[in-house]
Amino acid sequence: MSENRSAKARLGCLILAILCAASGLVVAVIYLRAPTDSPSARAASTSSASSTVQPTTTSPRPPFTEHPSAQPRASQPALVLPPGMLREPIRLDDLAHVDPQQLFAPAKQLAHKLEPLAELGAGFPVTTHGGVISGAIDLSGHSPSSGRVHFDYEYRYRNPGQPPGAEPTQGSVVVIAQKGHLTATRELRKVTHPSGHEVIPDPTCSLTRAWQTAVTSGVPTEAVAQVMYYDNEPYRKGGPYVWSFRVRGQDQYRREIDGLTCALVRSWAQQR
Repeated sequence: MSENRSAKARLGCLILAILCAASGLVVAVIYLRAPTDSPSARAASTSSASSTVQPTTTSPRPPFTEHPSAQPRASQPALVLPPGMLREPIRLDDLAHVDPQQLFAPAKQLAHKLEPLAELGAGFPVTTHGGVISGAIDLSGHSPSSGRVHFDYEYRYRNPGQPPGAEPTQGSVVVIAQKGHLTATRELRKVTHPSGHEVIPDPTCSLTRAWQTAVTSGVPTEAVAQVMYYDNEPYRKGGPYVWSFRVRGQDQYRREIDGLTCALVRSWAQQR
């Protein structure tokens, strides 16, 4: 009986010793794994981390380059005109409906920049190319019906330093109104009128008013005409300076209208 009690006592002591040993081991493990704030511990931790973690390196990014379509285009070079040529824009609000009378003053100013003594010449000094409708012409250049207006200026004079018998200085300046611009070009040639030719005055009757006179005389309103301005003197004694309207293939609609008074000068309808 006493032996059984001794055995149980020993077994209890053994279990208690095992439990105590296990408790001490757990406490020891927790203590060892707990973080420490000591400088040596931080240094050791840092050293360990640096020895195990490799730094990452990144390659430099290439410089940013815009797509070619996003880059600004190089400015277009300025138009270089040859000597003896000038160009200016037509300063009118509606280039699709231009009354040629509005071009006389700026065309002459541009011609005088090349030759100050140039004046409208004989023959047909002002002509239109392209349809004139209701007294107006399209000079915008944005339509297949766009046309142009030609001004032919001539000059002839003697320079003070020229020797006797020398040829006088003479030539012409052609001004073309087209595609929104006036372009003047000097041409060296013999003029068609003699020295002392009477200067042709600019018309005071606009082409729009002259066209109304032509329509009143029987020309269809919708007719497309070629227009000229010239001195009627060679064709009619004492004739005035006239606007001439001509409709292709319809000579009965040809008219001459006084460029100063807008009066009907001649009608070809009466000749049929």
